[in-house]
Amino acid sequence: MELTLSQTTSVQEHYDRFLADHYTWSAGGFAAQVERARSCFEAMALIPASGQALDLGAGSGFQTAALQQGGFEVTAVDTCSKLLQELEQRCGRAGIQTKCDDLRNLAAFGTRPWDLICCMGDTLLLLDHADQARRFLEQTVDRLSPGGKLVLSFRDLTSTPAGERQWIAVRQEADRAFHCHLSFESERVRVEDLVLLRTTAPDRMDWSLQQSAYWKLRLSPDQVASWLQGPNRRLKRWPAAPGLALFLLEKY
Repeated sequence: MELTLSQTTSVQEHYDRFLADHYTWSAGGFAAQVERARSCFEAMALIPASGQALDLGAGSGFQTAALQQGGFEVTAVDTCSKLLQELEQRCGRAGIQTKCDDLRNLAAFGTRPWDLICCMGDTLLLLDHADQARRFLEQTVDRLSPGGKLVLSFRDLTSTPAGERQWIAVRQEADRAFHCHLSFESERVRVEDLVLLRTTAPDRMDWSLQQSAYWKLRLSPDQVASWLQGPNRRLKRWPAAPGLALFLLEKY
């Protein structure tokens, strides 16, 4: 099987046509990711609690499920309808409202201030450029109620020099393997996702290849922290896995 790099698509096309079918599996499974989110929120003393939460870039519902189980009513936002359908199947509709929309369209998700907003799992890096990310974060903080909190996480992709390339084995099982190829530019990273699927024919066993590429931003934690700091805010960077930035901001 010969490998050639695919054309870069938009984030929307990448998720709709490719990644949604492998998203939950490649992350390690739904139950494991919900437990990870629950542990994070408990460590931050965010759950158990009640109130209105907004999950931006909800995907198939890892953070949404943890917040729902922790007592929040959650509005889950994503641009991928296939992932939101999976979220509804896994989480049900009790205490959850889904919206298939651009996460920057904050006014469409309700006019009231939010008690908790989550933007996790590299969602921030899927915006078009750094200035757009800065404006989005400022607008997000503005939508918090007094005492409201923002949980933000993203991968720090800034430690690798521009021009470098990396191969990452994301997950592999007997009949499916997920690999990722990263090509680093000065302000963004080209992400090429590749999935190998084993297919069995009557006379042979073979592998088929699916692949798709898109862009992510390179944002440093220090840069993002500078955007988040301001009056009437308390910002803390939490310990996280290597290469991951995790912030908790409280508005007062």
